[in-house]
Amino acid sequence: MPLPPSPSDESDRAAKALAATSRHVVPTQEQRKIIKRNMLRQVSAPHALLRAKEELKPAKAQSSQIWQAILSRIAPLHTEHFWEKLRSLSSASDTLKLFLRRKLLRRLEPVSVSSFMRIGGYVVAFGVFLLVLRASPMLFLAPHSRAASSVVLIPVQGEVSVLRDGLWQPLTGQMTLKGAVRIRTGEASSVTLIVRDDGVLRLGENTIVDVPDFPDSSQGKLAALPEEFGFESGTLWIQALMPESAPGWMIDAAGAHVAIHEGSLSMQGQTDRVALEVWDRLASVFETKGNEVALVSGDGLTVRSGENPSQGAVTVLAEQSPWVIDNLKRDAVHRSEVALLQQERLAKNAGILPTSPLYPVKRVAEAVDMMLTFGSSARTQKLLDQADTRLNEAAALLASGSGSQAAQNTLQEYKTTLLAAAVATGSGAQQDLLNQQLTSDVADVSAALPSDASYLLKKTVLEAGASLPGSQLKPEDVMGTLLVDALSSITHQAQEGDAPGSILAFKSLSSSIALLDDSSSRLSSKVRKEARASLTVLARTIEQSDRSGGTGTVLASSGLERYLPSPVGVGPIPLTDAEVDAYAQAIKSRIFLYKMPRSRYDQLLAESRALDSNPDQGRILRRLYYILPPNGLAQYVRTEFQRIRKDKGGII
Repeated sequence: MPLPPSPSDESDRAAKALAATSRHVVPTQEQRKIIKRNMLRQVSAPHALLRAKEELKPAKAQSSQIWQAILSRIAPLHTEHFWEKLRSLSSASDTLKLFLRRKLLRRLEPVSVSSFMRIGGYVVAFGVFLLVLRASPMLFLAPHSRAASSVVLIPVQGEVSVLRDGLWQPLTGQMTLKGAVRIRTGEASSVTLIVRDDGVLRLGENTIVDVPDFPDSSQGKLAALPEEFGFESGTLWIQALMPESAPGWMIDAAGAHVAIHEGSLSMQGQTDRVALEVWDRLASVFETKGNEVALVSGDGLTVRSGENPSQGAVTVLAEQSPWVIDNLKRDAVHRSEVALLQQERLAKNAGILPTSPLYPVKRVAEAVDMMLTFGSSARTQKLLDQADTRLNEAAALLASGSGSQAAQNTLQEYKTTLLAAAVATGSGAQQDLLNQQLTSDVADVSAALPSDASYLLKKTVLEAGASLPGSQLKPEDVMGTLLVDALSSITHQAQEGDAPGSILAFKSLSSSIALLDDSSSRLSSKVRKEARASLTVLARTIEQSDRSGGTGTVLASSGLERYLPSPVGVGPIPLTDAEVDAYAQAIKSRIFLYKMPRSRYDQLLAESRALDSNPDQGRILRRLYYILPPNGLAQYVRTEFQRIRKDKGGII
């Protein structure tokens, strides 16, 4: 009879069976993941948490018992006993008092210190004082920075494509351009390109335009000059908002080069033939060799590939088309928005304002900063920074509604600081700093018109720049800019339907407008031409308003009828002697911008070729002959006389 198995044998067999079974029931890696996921789902489920909370929550009776047990463990606090105990713990013992007294008296005993250590202590203390003094301006002075704005492409309607890396990519939304691109619109399509606060391009249907790469604008307008735009075909509208002192835009159209600083220009055509129409301010058209043609508002010119633009006939534009009317309205809105943006940008850099109690501390910090600045160029730059701060403060005061008087006081300090910088200017490098600062300040307020709240800033900057010795801004140029700005604002007012209000504003400018016909005034011929063109646009706008209103009386009572286009057959009005002299002086100043004799000669030739289509060419060259150095460039003017006589059959 076999013996029954012992307990140890049974446990061994059970262990072996479990081991054999475990090899067959071990889950795979995927099964482990499924089990873990199910367990986590059950644990993390909200209903499981709520159920656990309900299970663990004690009943009311249990809660009461727990709190009673806690309170019974806390001994009652006797306030008086507590403070007495606290005082005894924080008081020093008699032994400790005696020890501290001995230590203190020993420290107060006089100790002899060597003169070297005494001087060293003074030096260290003075160094710490200078360090604190030098760092103090950083606490109160806002850093001078220039915001880098973007070049943004905004589709308006229809199909718009952008060529990049050899592929046409559809534009589905707003796009910030980084690098050169080609833009194409389809049927019934349009797109808007906003180029920082420098201006805007609007492409009509079936238009192809090459947009160059734009440099970083954080370094200012002088560093932000793009390469040339390329117009291939279609319909293009350009609004530029850059002052004459800053680089303008260049557009390649049918082989000709179109330059525009401030104004509105329309282009329409194909690769070999483009019709140019100027609807606001002024634009220039020229070849690589020269032969510049100045187009003012209301002028049209058709340029053809392979032909000299000066050979084309400048025509008077007909009534505005819906395309022109719509874009002019959008230009007015865009310009107002840019003017507001420029003011806000200046105000953000203002820091502490004159209305703040901390403003005296800011001015002391500026004085300390100047005191610790060494070197003539560095001190000039510091003065220019302070002038820039005053301009920013004035912009912030105007934006905050603190009153124009406070802003005017701050702008007066802006003028004073600029004058101090100009007086301190010695070397050519310092003069360059001053001119660059003026150019930057003018560009920062360029979009403002008299109807804008920030126009006080623009007027002050221009007038301050013209009053400085050695400045590139001249008083007559400032006078002309302010006059043309006022006429543009009045014209916009008339185009908005307020003809009576525009007439009143026009009559308030009677003394300034009289300078256009005064031969003794120092207004340049370019400003006279641009201002007269603006008056013509204003007169035509009022005339159109009379026709639509059926009154026909507003224009007759305004005195603007004499600025309407002349009848066919009436030739251009010749320049006065003062205008001829101003024209020649402007050519001379452009020639002597160059240092090398060869460059001056090339500029003289370019200026002479640009006069080929000017009816006053002979008078201007004669005046130029007498104001140029007799043994130098004047001899080349005589050579130009011989060329002109030969080209015109002896008539000059």
